[in-house]
Amino acid sequence: MKSLTAALVGAVMAAPLMAAPTASHAEAVVPAPSGVYVVDPTHANVLFQVSHLGLAPYTARFDTVDATLTLDVDNPANSSVTASVDVGSVSTNYQGSKPFDQTLAFGPKFFNGNEFPKITFTSTGIEQTGDKTATITGDLEMLGVTKPITLAAELTGALGNHPFAPGNPPAVGFTAEGVIDRTDWNFTHLTNALPGGALAVGTEVRILIQAEFIKGE
Repeated sequence: MKSLTAALVGAVMAAPLMAAPTASHAEAVVPAPSGVYVVDPTHANVLFQVSHLGLAPYTARFDTVDATLTLDVDNPANSSVTASVDVGSVSTNYQGSKPFDQTLAFGPKFFNGNEFPKITFTSTGIEQTGDKTATITGDLEMLGVTKPITLAAELTGALGNHPFAPGNPPAVGFTAEGVIDRTDWNFTHLTNALPGGALAVGTEVRILIQAEFIKGE
């Protein structure tokens, strides 16, 4: 598997990142307390991109995302995150007459959602790389195969009181990026070479995650 350059799941996923080495710094960087946070599904995106015919990246997304962040502001290495996406919620902008989203979600040569309905991520380690950045390692399970991946994550915002959520709880926001080789999960369909050497669909998959998390009670 290739090391990740920067961006699912996920995710997925990129939550436990930035806490400060001292309490006063933590208040400046993350004005939200430690605790368990759940993803706000209306403000969460898990996207992926693959090369199409060697021409341009093709972008799709999963519309149903679930994630839980256990945040330790004083010691981010003790934080953790778990996330999952519903394979059946995959969404593309395909304009043809055939139900391509359903084929992609449930086709046995694609995500095979009838047998493997979820893609999951479980963090195994966090290394802070800056005031608002961190590297998150974890296990990605897809198509019945579990492999380690690395995500580059960034804290994009934090609120002591969310102005629109019931009860105005604390909230945090993160982005994460990564790159995987889909063949490491036995996802090999359409890797045939075309005249000129390009693949029908690239094997390198870029994962892009943007998510807001709201603190539970």
